[in-house]
Amino acid sequence: MIVENGPGSRPQAGIERARVVYELEAEGGITRFLAAFTEGPVERIGPVRSVRYYFLHIVKPYGGPIAHAGGSTDALEWLARDPSYQDMDEIYNSGAYFWRSKERKMPHNLYTSTDLLLKGARARKFALRPLPDWPRGEMPGGEPYTQVRLRFPLDFTRVEYRWEQDRWLRYQDGDPHRVEGGTQLGADNLLVLFPTEYRVQVAGKQESRRIGIIGEGDGMLFARGKGWAIRWEKPSPDKPFAFTAAGKPALLAPGNTWVVVVPGPRWLTASSTGAAPAGS
Repeated sequence: MIVENGPGSRPQAGIERARVVYELEAEGGITRFLAAFTEGPVERIGPVRSVRYYFLHIVKPYGGPIAHAGGSTDALEWLARDPSYQDMDEIYNSGAYFWRSKERKMPHNLYTSTDLLLKGARARKFALRPLPDWPRGEMPGGEPYTQVRLRFPLDFTRVEYRWEQDRWLRYQDGDPHRVEGGTQLGADNLLVLFPTEYRVQVAGKQESRRIGIIGEGDGMLFARGKGWAIRWEKPSPDKPFAFTAAGKPALLAPGNTWVVVVPGPRWLTASSTGAAPAGS
């Protein structure tokens, strides 16, 4: 499910219940989330917004329904070409499974629930598959870290994760990033990926991001208060991300995972109390 992260969207609803959350820039330095849910019911999730093509590359191997409200031109063309996507688009084909809240102004007021999406998926005879997972276990070695800072183009979105209460608690623009009800977002595993390309493409008056997540590249895994340099690999949209550290499969800690794509290493600063920052 595509969830907004602009100023008008916060606090969001429901994403604290997601098993996996991907965060990538959508436009103008503002990020957007792709949240994958495995347990329910989650009664209110949103605000739901439009999809980008790179989110489709991520969701392809999951094989389940993808909920969104419209999309960029290239994303909608991709969906039209490939009927294997289980597309639940509030605008074009699945409006009955979303609702508009009167508490907020459009476009920041579109919501859904796991029950509604399951109802819609069954009505459209979509297949529901278990969410694939990455290897879990105790990673050897690692450097201690207590703080991870991430920046995005234009410095419009500044995110920080702090190792507190045995989790990576999320802060945005200096404040705890809380959802409706007051819960602060956090992750047991934080993966920061550096893409193969990151650029702005302009066609007429339309501007879009080209974020390369097909191929392989470098990144960092943060878990259990430590960090490891990793390599990521995703040879095609059909294949899931795979992560290695020192040539062996990276092992994630139990719990939820956030995967964040930033333009490159200089957009990441990781540090530990009393230690010099890593990254630049």
